[in-house]
Amino acid sequence: MSSVGSLSLYAITVVLGIPLNALALWVLIRKKKSSISIYMLNLAAVDFLFLLFLPIKMYLSFINLYANLILLAVISVDRYVAIVFPLRISRLRQPKVAWLLCLLCWDNVTANNCSLLIVQCYEKLTAEDAAFVISYRLYVFFAIYLTSLVTALFCYGNVVRVLIMQRRQTELLRRKKKIHAAKIKAVILITYIVCFIPYNSTHITGFIQTKINAFSPNSLLTIRDVALCLSVSNSLFHSLIIYVAPSSSRNSI
Repeated sequence: MSSVGSLSLYAITVVLGIPLNALALWVLIRKKKSSISIYMLNLAAVDFLFLLFLPIKMYLSFINLYANLILLAVISVDRYVAIVFPLRISRLRQPKVAWLLCLLCWDNVTANNCSLLIVQCYEKLTAEDAAFVISYRLYVFFAIYLTSLVTALFCYGNVVRVLIMQRRQTELLRRKKKIHAAKIKAVILITYIVCFIPYNSTHITGFIQTKINAFSPNSLLTIRDVALCLSVSNSLFHSLIIYVAPSSSRNSI
């Protein structure tokens, strides 16, 4: 992707993403706090801060990318617990537990990404920096991306299963509430597919390249540039979650 194309995509994301996420923050701050509203509030805050400081995005882009992955996985688990175990594990969905999990997410992502500050220019690396970044990307792919993706898929599959199985049974929760949960998880999965799969796949591609030199350096840089641009668009997808959330959030809007 050309620099003009990249700049255009970043500009569109900022112009649309800042007001959408600002609106989401305004609505969620005013809402009575529940576990899902707390997770969504933190997700909107991550995206809003990222878009606000996009011109200095080198460090913030990694915080945004992987904080989003962790928070989306946590939201998936929250929806799974709410639908599959609505009463049995309700104490794990208390606001104080949600705030604690969000704090752990921010601490973990910030601490992990501080290690990237040793790389002064992410696109022009020394041999030593390149070796570190390749190893770090591989770790991130398995420890954060793959783990969060498997978690989201497991939770989504079980929510759909419960919706189907309980279609003709006495339900503890209204079917409408379960459909809202399924919609939220559908948006999450779309975000994983469109925004996160391309960029995180380049971690594996880069590692393979160090072993067999299967691709030209320029083609790898182009692929990574396009994939990184797609990852930025996750800040637009997340604002859609509030629009498929329960009616109280939509009424606030």
